Amino acid sequence: MLMKVSDLNGRPLNWAVAYAISDMHRDIGNGQTEFMINDKIWVVSAEGNEADDTEFDPSENWAHGGPLIEHFGIELEIRNCPKTAIGKPFRPDAESFARRRFHTTADKSVLIPACQAVVYQEHGDEIEIPDELMEVVL
Repeated sequence: MLMKVSDLNGRPLNWAVAYAISDMHRDIGNGQTEFMINDKIWVVSAEGNEADDTEFDPSENWAHGGPLIEHFGIELEIRNCPKTAIGKPFRPDAESFARRRFHTTADKSVLIPACQAVVYQEHGDEIEIPDELMEVVL
């Protein structure tokens, strides 16, 4: 399914980050994809398994997502309110993406926009996400 990068979160976002930074990947069935990242095999699956130490989770796990912020030179700004002045949830605009400068709110992990920035840098505004991952989200 073709998705806007700014709308990605959770496992679809984790898959997109892995796809953007991996040296190689392969579908291993049952909604799972293996990725080779920095000489280690990581897995992103539709169901997820937090107990599995090979599950790649950069959008929630600082050990996975934190190094991406430094590696890609991403700047993050936390806003103190969950909505903009006009009452709509904040979404990074094209200019923010182009500058790799993202905004987030106090109720949203800064890892999410950081991961979105990584995917945007490698793939632009949209990316094709496996349907199995999207079925879990929808």
